[in-house]
Amino acid sequence: MYHSERERNIAAEKMDTNDTSTSTGSIIQSGAQTAISRAQTRPYYDPNSFNIGLAYSSVFNPEKGVIDNNGFSIASKLSIVKKNSNSGSNVKDLFVKGRRSSSGGTDGRQGAILWDDFINFNKWERTIKQIVRNLFNVYFNHFIQQPFEVAKIIMQVIDPSIPPSSSSTKPITMSDNEDDISETEDIDYFPVKKVESSIDNEGENQTVVPSDHTAIIINPNLISPASLKTMDILNVLIDKEGLKGLWRANHTTFILNFLGVSINSWLVSLLSSLVSNYFFSSPHSSISTSLPLALPITSSFKSLILINLTAAILTNLVLIPMDLIKLRLIVTSTMESSNKRRSLRRLITKWSWRNDGPNLPISIWFNSILKSIVTVTFGTNFDILIYSKFNLDKFTNWKIFYSFKFISKCVELFIKLPIETILRRSQLNYLLNYQNNLQIQEAEQNQSLIIKPNLSTNFSKQLWNGWKISLISLCCGYGFRMLNKIDDDLKLELEKF
Repeated sequence: MYHSERERNIAAEKMDTNDTSTSTGSIIQSGAQTAISRAQTRPYYDPNSFNIGLAYSSVFNPEKGVIDNNGFSIASKLSIVKKNSNSGSNVKDLFVKGRRSSSGGTDGRQGAILWDDFINFNKWERTIKQIVRNLFNVYFNHFIQQPFEVAKIIMQVIDPSIPPSSSSTKPITMSDNEDDISETEDIDYFPVKKVESSIDNEGENQTVVPSDHTAIIINPNLISPASLKTMDILNVLIDKEGLKGLWRANHTTFILNFLGVSINSWLVSLLSSLVSNYFFSSPHSSISTSLPLALPITSSFKSLILINLTAAILTNLVLIPMDLIKLRLIVTSTMESSNKRRSLRRLITKWSWRNDGPNLPISIWFNSILKSIVTVTFGTNFDILIYSKFNLDKFTNWKIFYSFKFISKCVELFIKLPIETILRRSQLNYLLNYQNNLQIQEAEQNQSLIIKPNLSTNFSKQLWNGWKISLISLCCGYGFRMLNKIDDDLKLELEKF
């Protein structure tokens, strides 16, 4: 029992001092134990003498933190940036002040760091090189796939009832039988066809071609492959037009794919911002109740599904003219006589939504929407589904993830292929038989159309034409991803070692 308040305070201070010393001693002891355990685990490693070398740009030191090759830590670099920001040029000070005023803060270090990043030419060089490298890789993959894409589209729209073209010349045969040739017979190496004519019966020997045959126009560019196999179609295209026939509509397809990815990404970002700003912030407001799209949204999972569906449908509907131009360029000849009509710029400027949009048949609208739904359901929405239900993505367990993706793509192939075939035939019917600015005129059909079109939309096995080349493409893509991921894991294991 304490006799005064002063004695009570002195006793409390002693107790705090003992507790502090005890805690400090425990921390030192735990640190020493950690150091001893680390030394026992890797006795060959010394943080103070470890040579980073050229393999690593930085290394972690338990006492100094993350340090670079020169021994500077992150804190020292930040102090250098702070020191340089105080002694900058007038332009730099103006930039910092502008950033400070726009952000509403008084600290100019953030603006200085952003300015240093902006004028860092090494970062700009790395960024530009990465963009060029990615663009080259994407275009190279597209360049390899384009001939097979052309063959698949021709399989979907060609009429297989046309027999393959046969040459009228007899083949040359080599024979060792010389009995048929007389030894005394002279061989005429320069035969001359003699025409016997008489003046008396000149009018009687004249023949007149019937008028019905004069109206027949033979299309010299029409192809008739031996079968609907990929190699037969590629061979007949090479025979007719050379190698350039394999890469027909090459740039148009690349631009179409690029616009599809860009517009879809932009729409997803736009719809996501609208949903987050209006639907979830005020679920009982007049805005959310007036829009029917807000009714099924009860969670973030359902909102992502709906956003991806909406963005994919709108993207495909916007790109209908580009898809029509792509099909037109594939089914028409690439010969020089028709090159003036094979201009993407000329064709896209002829299209008018006001005049040509209302004339689009319902089958094109319906099948475009149906194709978008199937594609996004087995694509992006499938990734969201397995992540939300099984917490599975390509970073946690890439083997199972890519295996699930391969199965979903196979199911998507056999569901989407007949829809895509009907869509192609509907588009070709629109280009041939409907009045529009992209129409293939009758005179042009007789001169530049390379196929006899098949416009039937009846249910048959021909709706799955091109499934083999599509399945081979899926298998090759799956194998490439697996091998590439295994190679990345081996590199990571080597770095860890």
